[in-house]
Amino acid sequence: MVVDETRGRYVECYNKEYVPARVLVNTRGRRVRGEYHEWEIHPTKWNRVREPAVYIQTRRTIEPDHYTLIRTSVCP
Repeated sequence: MVVDETRGRYVECYNKEYVPARVLVNTRGRRVRGEYHEWEIHPTKWNRVREPAVYIQTRRTIEPDHYTLIRTSVCP
């Protein structure tokens, strides 16, 4: 038996989706200054105050941004 068959030009169809980068952020990356205590002196009293440490935030890319193709069941 011979059957005539018409095939479309599309073999597979995909939707393109943007995936943003995944970045690891370390808020305590590089220390600039450590924690310390000091005195505030007023005419009638002295106050001992704490100054917290200061850090420079660092970032490291775990996965760069890219596009991914997701297969669909419907082609145009």
